[in-house]
Amino acid sequence: MGGHALLRTDPGYRKIVYLAKRLTELGFIMVSGGGGGAMEAPHLGAWLAERTDEEVEDALRMLSIAPRWSDPEWLSSAFKVRKKYYQTHFDSVAIPIWLYDHELTTPFATYAAKYFDNSIREDTLLQIARGGLIFTPGGAGTLQEIFQAAVPNHYETFGYASPMVFLGTHFWKEDVPAYLLMEHLVKQGTYNHLPICITDEIDEVVATLKSFRPKQENANLTEIDD
Repeated sequence: MGGHALLRTDPGYRKIVYLAKRLTELGFIMVSGGGGGAMEAPHLGAWLAERTDEEVEDALRMLSIAPRWSDPEWLSSAFKVRKKYYQTHFDSVAIPIWLYDHELTTPFATYAAKYFDNSIREDTLLQIARGGLIFTPGGAGTLQEIFQAAVPNHYETFGYASPMVFLGTHFWKEDVPAYLLMEHLVKQGTYNHLPICITDEIDEVVATLKSFRPKQENANLTEIDD
């Protein structure tokens, strides 16, 4: 989860790309809202899984000519990266919404499911995010998703509670102190079953998600070894 305003040239975009690349290589499937910024970066990381760091940096340079999702070459630059670093091994899922019809869907996602109703779309995102949720800096939509995710976790609606990882310590504690509020609500017992953590480190995010497995008897899922 994260905002579409994040530039392709921003260090935060690059961090998400490398994080998604690592997770994809471990067998996770990246899912996002499918737009630009922080919603595009995980799909780029998935697309570049098993590529070298040099190839990732080259792809980022190619995309830097159109850093904003509204730039005229935003889409064409992505297709150029797809063509140069063609792959058929790794999938990712974008779930955009027709409500934001001005916003293009990232071509780095191998599958897209575009919804008309945003509430159903958001609920779908949460239902399939059984491997964990990563919240990167964003605006009103990302804040909504934090609390929308907290409710099914609290009630273990899907048979388990997905880890809620806040990536960006300064943002989530200082700029938009949502993590501090969530931490307070967990400590006082308003929310139960919320496995929350905050970090700036890719390794810590990966370790947190690797250590999590849904309750087998409730989730009716097949565990996949790393």
